[in-house]
Amino acid sequence: MTGLLCWALMSAIGLTAMLAASRLAFDAVRLAGACYLLWLGLRALWTARRRAPGASEERPRPRRSGAPPSAPG
Repeated sequence: MTGLLCWALMSAIGLTAMLAASRLAFDAVRLAGACYLLWLGLRALWTARRRAPGASEERPRPRRSGAPPSAPG
């Protein structure tokens, strides 16, 4: 576990140093992040539009396996 934390910390420091040294790398990461946020927003809009107008927001809860049909959820 300690090795993993050390590796993650060193990776973050290395990425920060690379982004500070290279304007091109910084702009590439910034553009990738903006594209990802745009994709998330468009996907949320598409999902909201596809939802039926009269559909309920609440989903039925699945039954536990092995429970008889008359037993509550």
